[in-house]
Amino acid sequence: MALAVEDKLSIHETLTQLYLELDGHRPDGFASFFTPDGIFHAYGEFKGREAISGFITEHIRKGNEDHARHLLTNFDVREADGKTVIRGYVTKLKLEPAPITIIAYAGLQAHVIKSDGRWLISRLELSITH
Repeated sequence: MALAVEDKLSIHETLTQLYLELDGHRPDGFASFFTPDGIFHAYGEFKGREAISGFITEHIRKGNEDHARHLLTNFDVREADGKTVIRGYVTKLKLEPAPITIIAYAGLQAHVIKSDGRWLISRLELSITH
């Protein structure tokens, strides 16, 4: 069964809001877009909202998100093997000091599920290039 356009748009919004939380330095907000047992795979594998929030908190504490913004592009949402998958790209920019620079690039793949009318991430994998 094909995904409705409204569901595809909601899935896009889930990823957009996820990265707005990261850019706003809100680790718990970032983790809230995952299922309770969700997995975030980047720089290691972190399972569950508490572990994901803890990793993001430490990542921010180390200065890795200072003056950073994430651009999300080329989203493709489809059903594959009974799962809903979104693929795309993340480009991480550093705004200061000038000039703006690209500091990382990643391929993104996420499995998402609809729970109580809300799309949540069950697994997010980033293939990061520096």
